[in-house]
Amino acid sequence: MPALKPKTILPSEKEDKQMTVAAYSDLDNIPLTDQEWEQIKPHVSIGKKISTQRISINFDTEIIEYFRTTGHDWQQKMNDALHEWLKEHAV
Repeated sequence: MPALKPKTILPSEKEDKQMTVAAYSDLDNIPLTDQEWEQIKPHVSIGKKISTQRISINFDTEIIEYFRTTGHDWQQKMNDALHEWLKEHAV
């Protein structure tokens, strides 16, 4: 567990159980299972500082259209693809 900020108040065991019951009773926001967490962990970057830079660049329309069809995080997927290319072609 990461270090907590000073003066962090943790719930009691009873409060924790009450919050867990409440969370599972909300059918619109059921907590993730351990297996689901394992699937998203590689995409979570809590506390990780990523250096990015906003630029304007032109790509072929078919490239942009393809990545947009991959979902809401299409720009990250495009960035990941470029990182993969760098690993394969680094000199």
